Amino acid sequence: MNALALLLAALTMTACSNPGTISVVLLHCGMKPVTVEGRLWEAPPQTVDDDSELPLDATNRPDDWTGAGTVVIAGDRMTYTDQGGEVVEFIPDDGNPPGPCR
Repeated sequence: MNALALLLAALTMTACSNPGTISVVLLHCGMKPVTVEGRLWEAPPQTVDDDSELPLDATNRPDDWTGAGTVVIAGDRMTYTDQGGEVVEFIPDDGNPPGPCR
């Protein structure tokens, strides 16, 4: 392998991480923040299957939601993929409590 290929492989490995399987709990309004690799992550309001009418939370739980899945971290973004197929984007927690339900 040449030096450029080794450098690119090293940069790719440090830019993204895959810490394995985690649990994500749906709340009445949204999701419980999760700690992954020592960092607290929160999920901004999201919708079920990109349906702009239904927020993704315990009151609109997708039928195939398992609450267990894998994550990939790239900088200040964490992508959670539930074993049921739902994809949720997380950002670093801002330290503020969640606002009221919409």
